[in-house]
Amino acid sequence: MKIVYGLALTACFALVFSTARAGESRQVTGGDVIYSAQASAVSERDALFQAEGQAVRMLSIECSVPPRTTKVFQQLVTLENGRFIARVQIGAPLADCETANRASIADKAQLANRELFTLQTAYAHYLLDHNPPAAPAPARMVVVRPDPGPYRFSRDELASADRTIETRLKNRESERQLGM
Repeated sequence: MKIVYGLALTACFALVFSTARAGESRQVTGGDVIYSAQASAVSERDALFQAEGQAVRMLSIECSVPPRTTKVFQQLVTLENGRFIARVQIGAPLADCETANRASIADKAQLANRELFTLQTAYAHYLLDHNPPAAPAPARMVVVRPDPGPYRFSRDELASADRTIETRLKNRESERQLGM
């Protein structure tokens, strides 16, 4: 009986998650604001952590802190192609969310669900560790050459020609002195 109930519950969760539109993770149902999140990882624990972290983060953006009355509505972890996929729905009463938004900083500390706040902080650190900011593009070196004017010789070529002329002049003088 438990197996049949578990399969029916799994099918129900899959139906709920599959009917949500892509990119739509916020729902307001029966006075509760609910956020859905999905994550994939090699281990079940990591997938669940990432999905819960995403959902709590979205809830915290709307409510400024996850309220004490926040609860997990649904959790589903499946194994697909060697990776665990976790789907989570986390929500709080809309009235508590609005109260948290209007509260002062001191009151927010009392209204916050400390466990979920710790989860949100851990998830933020996870994001920083696993998604480092992109490295800046290397600076391009631009070589500015002076306009050579109407001549077609570079400075190096002219310097080489000057050395050649100086060498020839020295050779001529040495030949004169030797009487050649």
